[in-house]
Amino acid sequence: MRSHEGLTKGFIWFQMLLVVSLFVLGVLYAMGYWVSNWLVSPVVNTALVVIGWLFTVILATSIFEAAVKIVLPALSRKPPSIESKNRLSNLALETLHRMNANPNVRFVVGKRFSGAYVRKDRIVVGERLLEGSSDEEIIGVVGHEVGHLLKRHKIVRGFTSFATFVAFMAVFILAGQSDFAARLGITTIAGFALAGMPLNWKLEYTADSFAAERLGANTMVLALEKLRATNYDGVSFSHPPLSRRIRRIQALSIFSTTSWIHA
Repeated sequence: MRSHEGLTKGFIWFQMLLVVSLFVLGVLYAMGYWVSNWLVSPVVNTALVVIGWLFTVILATSIFEAAVKIVLPALSRKPPSIESKNRLSNLALETLHRMNANPNVRFVVGKRFSGAYVRKDRIVVGERLLEGSSDEEIIGVVGHEVGHLLKRHKIVRGFTSFATFVAFMAVFILAGQSDFAARLGITTIAGFALAGMPLNWKLEYTADSFAAERLGANTMVLALEKLRATNYDGVSFSHPPLSRRIRRIQALSIFSTTSWIHA
């Protein structure tokens, strides 16, 4: 559940619009090429050039903004405090106990951000999130990341990352052969990104549900509400909107309660 903090809504929408535009224009270009349409190809070529320059300007602006908001403050900050480390360690142990889980993982405090994520054998929780959250909210966040580990989501993401890398290398090789091959390859990579979106959302929903089953729906709702208050709550390639995730947990809780009553 890596945080979108520092990445503005505009930057995230830039990513999505770029991929969708490249895919749509690539499909139009291929159609025009295959049917030898003298009208479609020039129009698409011009659109590609204009969009390319536009997104270059937007990307440069977004990178500068992200550097000012994330990189520069991170360089000037002190390492996480001993108090933050001890608190995370204690809450992590409580989370694992309540989930009846014992994964081979270390818990690390990340410098000055309001989110959490899994990296190899570590679960990283942002120091800013630790400082501004209740114990139960942190337990919910940690439980979600533990869910990713226990459900072996990193294997799935590793496979998709490898497939994307192979596609990228294929495009790199084909780019030197012809413009058509290069553009078709870029369209394929954009298609990979779009196709991976439902899978990424599914993994997040699964980790939420698993943590809610072990820790309780209320704990997960508290955690997601906290993240929604401090992070981007909208559509992205990697995560569904936090508000939608909250509604799903609440719906699952109501369904479970109803099923228990009628059992």
